[in-house]
Amino acid sequence: TINDNILILNNDVTGTPSQNAGLEVERGSSTNVALRWNESTDKWQITNDGSSYNDIATTATTHNAVTIDNQGTGLLALSTQEITVNDVMLKKDGAGTLDVTGSNEKLQITGTGGDSGTTALAVTGGTSASSNAAVSITGHLEATTKSFNIPHPLLENKRLVYGSLEGPEHGMYARGSFDVVDERKKIAIDLPMYWSNMVHPDYTVSLATYGNYNVWITDRNDNGFWIETDSDKEWSFDWSVIGKRKDAKLEVEPDA
Repeated sequence: TINDNILILNNDVTGTPSQNAGLEVERGSSTNVALRWNESTDKWQITNDGSSYNDIATTATTHNAVTIDNQGTGLLALSTQEITVNDVMLKKDGAGTLDVTGSNEKLQITGTGGDSGTTALAVTGGTSASSNAAVSITGHLEATTKSFNIPHPLLENKRLVYGSLEGPEHGMYARGSFDVVDERKKIAIDLPMYWSNMVHPDYTVSLATYGNYNVWITDRNDNGFWIETDSDKEWSFDWSVIGKRKDAKLEVEPDA
């Protein structure tokens, strides 16, 4: 028990300091821990294992990388249990990366349920789906439901929410319309040049006419199909194609 509110260590030191100074806790059969001033780096440091010292930040500091490991011995780690962070900003003036890697590691963010619940993760940015996506994932994305949620295009103070169409496969689609204004009875529909590399050949074709006549598929291959009609005049139709992706296998009923 000490009455003094200030303790001075190395009281007899004069001139340029050269030795570290601090407080060490004797823990008997367990490893001692310590708090020290590092004279060579001019920084306060702490050790939880008696040998590895970590700097204690005393002012706002910019770090190129910050590592907090699961034992609490990394930078900024003053607890061996858990660290609660209210706000995290990754490189405010540039491109930052939060990297969670390992055999069993994951980043888990939890919100609350119900109509008045809180959103677990909100991402802002990315205005172009082709070049500037807000979220980019290399691998599989899964969710209980998926939807778009946007400001309503007509009604003020309303939003428009659509659910994504689901199915037992990862699919691609193509669609279009065709107007035949000459005497042709048969035409070819070309699918995109990459279609045969992306989609299995057993794709499904749907047709709908603009008139009281018939159209049908006479042939098809990996790159497109041919349509024929019995119309005696100009004819028009819509077409759509849905196929299963070759590069994305889906196990519909995996073990729980």
